[in-house]
Amino acid sequence: RNGMWKAKELEAEARAFTGAKHAHMVSSGSTAVTTALAAAGIGFGDEVVCTPFTYLATVEAVMWQGALPVFAEVDESLCLTGASIEAVITEDTKAVCLVHMCGAAADMDGIMEVCKKHDLVLVEDAGQALGAFYKGKSVGLFGAAGAFSFDFFKITTAGEGGLCVTDSEETYDIMHQIT
Repeated sequence: RNGMWKAKELEAEARAFTGAKHAHMVSSGSTAVTTALAAAGIGFGDEVVCTPFTYLATVEAVMWQGALPVFAEVDESLCLTGASIEAVITEDTKAVCLVHMCGAAADMDGIMEVCKKHDLVLVEDAGQALGAFYKGKSVGLFGAAGAFSFDFFKITTAGEGGLCVTDSEETYDIMHQIT
């Protein structure tokens, strides 16, 4: 390798750009969402609130954990809202898999309020939103973990690849063991 570690270099760049304490490169955006959900403890039988307006990989990632997707409405930004999440919460709801759609950050104040109120784990699919910030904080860093995609249809592309970010040492350690 002659000291060349391109994935590690990109992880360092991602940490510097997003402000994340930890970044972990994976093979795709789909793998990033799956890894983020698994590292956040989402598993069999958990209900996960997600958007019906997204690429299939978000819903597949929930299902790959053995969890059940529960769809909530989006607003004019094409993102979930705190009110739409609250409307579908049941006693089995464990998490929210939020998608920041088309480069727009969702209303994180409202969403975080609902997640805290109901003790829900938040995982952010920010596959289409690398470079989006909400009140100065990078998307992907509000919950347990965030996931980005470098697919050729995304805002920031490398043809393929994915990235997980988190500020939690424990979540990062689990991510590192998974992929």
